[in-house]
Amino acid sequence: MFGRQMRSTVRLKAGDMNASVILRRMNAPLIMCDLLDISEMGCRCLARVRINDWSDSEKWREMLRSGELYEAEITFDPYIPFIRLPVEIRSTDRKSVV
Repeated sequence: MFGRQMRSTVRLKAGDMNASVILRRMNAPLIMCDLLDISEMGCRCLARVRINDWSDSEKWREMLRSGELYEAEITFDPYIPFIRLPVEIRSTDRKSVV
């Protein structure tokens, strides 16, 4: 009102906070990712080889496909405590796993 726009979405940037995403899929190893940010539109995360076994990272790199469903466990203390939900991969960067 009066030229002032109200924000309709909230985006949380994880920064150096203890935030993570664990991706699961049947017949695949778990892969742990750093949560970069999260909003009602989704989240961005980064899987680092230093955290995960190299062979597990390679399996996920080959397996990830946009539009497919995976199971994720998202933790972003103190806002989100270990929530499990199905996620759809919208895009991937082939330099990293997710």
